Amino acid sequence: MTEPDSGSHVLGMDGTARRRGKHWIIDATKCFIGNAGIAGLYVVIARTGKPGDPTSLSAFLVEADRDGIEVTQPPFVGMHGFTCGTLSLRNVRVPSTHLLGEVGDGLAAAYTASVVCGRPNLAATALGPHRRVMDETRRFLAARRRKAGKHLAETRQLSQHPIVRHRLGEIESRLMTAERLAYDAVHLPDTGRPCDAELVQSKLVGNVAAGVSLRDASALHSGYAARTDHPITRLIRDIQLVGAPAGPDDVQRYRLSEKAAGADRIHDGHPPGVEPLISDARQSGSSPRGRIVGVGDSALRSSLSPSRP
Repeated sequence: MTEPDSGSHVLGMDGTARRRGKHWIIDATKCFIGNAGIAGLYVVIARTGKPGDPTSLSAFLVEADRDGIEVTQPPFVGMHGFTCGTLSLRNVRVPSTHLLGEVGDGLAAAYTASVVCGRPNLAATALGPHRRVMDETRRFLAARRRKAGKHLAETRQLSQHPIVRHRLGEIESRLMTAERLAYDAVHLPDTGRPCDAELVQSKLVGNVAAGVSLRDASALHSGYAARTDHPITRLIRDIQLVGAPAGPDDVQRYRLSEKAAGADRIHDGHPPGVEPLISDARQSGSSPRGRIVGVGDSALRSSLSPSRP
């Protein structure tokens, strides 16, 4: 979905798909694509109508080995175990059967990928560095000793200092809050309840809380946090890659402000062409888990392995 000149502004994308007989020809450059280097199949959103029209986008299934596809991996400061590459499609021909849903369903597919899949995934991703920050900080402080007593003959763990414990308590509080929000949000679709606002909130809080905890941990590690060989330094680099995908923090706050102001397009109606996530689940009497939902009544619904999250 993301392109060099259009991230959260989905309708501003430049990539196009043109119909040629029984095929579509796709020309687009997509960037910051997770698992780009290992995926065998891509869901590509491209413009098939007039720019700015909510029904101008369509979604396509594109195999990675088709002619005209090139994947490159830009250098990133962190998350070196995760591929987040650039996908170039030049005159890529796909059969008309590879269209997901109907022409014009692309915006719904994009919002489903971003809200239903992207945000809970990123909320969970933020929990990893956050938990590691707590573990590393606790180990570091337990190993550091501070001289105490009248003649400095005693030593105590640095973690016993009241100010240090206060910071540790703040990190633990943020971590517990982020974990609970993440788990509660992803549970809602299984119970057949609206979940978009909660998914937005879990991603926002998870990213912000991890960043603040990293700053607290850096203060507790003092000069060691500036060493390139220290775990905290690596975690600071890693967390930078969580904020932007699926919309930066300000986009999440804007979505929540719409709900607070009563213009809740998340629960009371999506932008034109985008159905609420939960509608298809209610109509079918099942939960959205393990299915592609929210991309129109005639959209392709693909069952996934039940064992996969």
